[in-house]
Amino acid sequence: MASPWGPIGDAASVAQLLGLDAVSLISLIVTAAAKARMHKTKCKAFSDYAQMVCALIEPLNLSEFNATPVTRAPLQRLEDALKKSYLLVRSCQDRSFPYLFIMGWKIERQFRTAELEIDRYLKLIPLVNLAELHKLRRERRESTRNDQPQHSTYGDSVQNAPSSSGRSGRETNRNYMHVVKDALYRIFKSRKSLKDQIRVESEQAEVSQEGQLRIFRLNELREATNCFAYQNIIGSGEFTTVYRGIVDNIPVAIKKWDSYADGLQEWENEMNVLCNMRHPNLIKLLGCCNGHNEIILVYELMNNGDLEQFLSRGDKPLSWEQRIKIATGVARALAFLHTPENNIIHRVIKPAVILLGREFNVKLSGLGCSRGGPTDGATRVSTQLMGTAGYIDPVYAMTGHLDAKADVYAFGIVMLQLLSGLKVFDHSRPRQKQHLVSFASGFITDENNLRGFMDPKLGNQYQLNHAFKLAKLCQMCVSHEGYLRPHMQTVLEVLERIAPVQVEACSVSSASE
Repeated sequence: MASPWGPIGDAASVAQLLGLDAVSLISLIVTAAAKARMHKTKCKAFSDYAQMVCALIEPLNLSEFNATPVTRAPLQRLEDALKKSYLLVRSCQDRSFPYLFIMGWKIERQFRTAELEIDRYLKLIPLVNLAELHKLRRERRESTRNDQPQHSTYGDSVQNAPSSSGRSGRETNRNYMHVVKDALYRIFKSRKSLKDQIRVESEQAEVSQEGQLRIFRLNELREATNCFAYQNIIGSGEFTTVYRGIVDNIPVAIKKWDSYADGLQEWENEMNVLCNMRHPNLIKLLGCCNGHNEIILVYELMNNGDLEQFLSRGDKPLSWEQRIKIATGVARALAFLHTPENNIIHRVIKPAVILLGREFNVKLSGLGCSRGGPTDGATRVSTQLMGTAGYIDPVYAMTGHLDAKADVYAFGIVMLQLLSGLKVFDHSRPRQKQHLVSFASGFITDENNLRGFMDPKLGNQYQLNHAFKLAKLCQMCVSHEGYLRPHMQTVLEVLERIAPVQVEACSVSSASE
C-alpha cells in the first residue's frame, strides 16, 4: 500500500530512526519542531501534543513491553506513527519555501492525520500495561512457587505425592517454619542475634517492646480486624490492603499482601529498612506475621490517615500551617534516608504514602519499594522502573538509572499539590497542561501570577512571599535534569528557613482542637 506521507517521507532517512523508542522519537519531534521554517504554529502545537504523549508513556517500562510479542505489536505501531510524524515535522524545516507554499494544504491535513494515528495506538497503552502487569505477576508466582512450600488458597497444605497426610503436613510445616526463620535471620543478622531479637514460638509471643519486633499469630490479627472485615479497610495498594485493628487495646494498622508471590520481596525489604532505622518521621513497625501463606506487617495507627485523603476531599481542607508542617516532615524523612550512612532511595513518594498523625505529624510509609543508592563512587544505579505515573522522575523513566534526585522530583510534585490542591493529572485542563508540572509552569515563576495557582480553599490565609519561595523551590525540584535539582538536605534547610514559626504554631493549634 502506498505511504500516505508521499514525498514528505524523503525529508529524512528512515534508517536513522531505527532502534529509537517512542520517548526518543518524541524528543526528536520536539527538537525538529523548534527549527521549523514553515507552519511554525502547527509544528509548535504538534510538539506540545507530543510532549503530553511523552508524559503519559514515560512511566512505562517500554523495554519490558518490547520483550513480549503480544505487547510489542501495538507499541511498534505507535513508534511507526511517531517516525512518520518526525519526518512530517522535519519537512517543515528542510523543504524549500515554494514547495511548502504549494503543498501547504496537504501538510495541514497530514498533521491532523498524524495526531489521529498516534491517538489510535495510544488508546491501547492501558491494555498493553495491563497485559504486562499480568505477565509479571504470573512470572513472580511461578518463581516463588518453585522456591516456597506449596499451599492452597485457604492455607491448607497441597499434597504433591501419595503419603500419610499427617506426616506430609508436619513435614511441610517444619519446612515452612525453617524458611521463615531463615528470612528473619537474614533481616536481623546486622543487629543482635536471632535468639535475643525475637521469639519465634507463637504461643509465647508477647507485646512488642521498644526496639523489638513482635511476631504476631495470624489468629490474633484475624481477631483484631474481625476476620479482615471490609468495614475495617483504611487503605489499599496494588497488591496490599491495610486494615484498622485493635491489639492489646492498642490501635494498629495491619497491612496484608493479597499474594504471597507478589509480596514476599517487598515484605522483607520493608522489614529490613524499618527494623534497622528509627526516625520520628518514618512509620513505626510493631511486628509481622508470616504464616499460612499470609504475609502481614503491623504498624502504629496514624489517626488522620494519609495526605491523599485530604487532597481529594473538600470538606476539611488543610490550613497553610498544616501544609508547611507536612512538607517539612516529608523532607526530614527523605533527608534522613538519603544520608550517606543510610543511602536509601524511597522510589514511590506520593500523597498516599505520607501518613498524618493527630497533630499532623508526618510518618513516611511505603518503604517496601525502596532501593539502596549507588555505592563505590557510582552516581546512579540501574533498576527496573517503579513508581506512580505523574510522580516518576523523567530521567529515571527514560534511562532506568536511579539516584536520590528521583525522590526530590516526586517531592516537588507533592509540594505543588500542597500549594494548589490539584491532581497530578487532570484531563479537563488543556491538552498540553494536563500534567501538574506543565500547568504550574505558567504561575510559579511570577509572584504576581502565583495567586491564580494557589488552592482557593486557603483563601488569603498565607503569606504570598513565603508561598513564592516554596514555588521557586518546587520549580527546582521538578527540573527535568536531575543535576539541576537540589539535594534533599538543601530542600529541608530552605523549608525550615521559610516558615519555622508556622510549623511550631501548627502543633499548638492542632492540639487545641
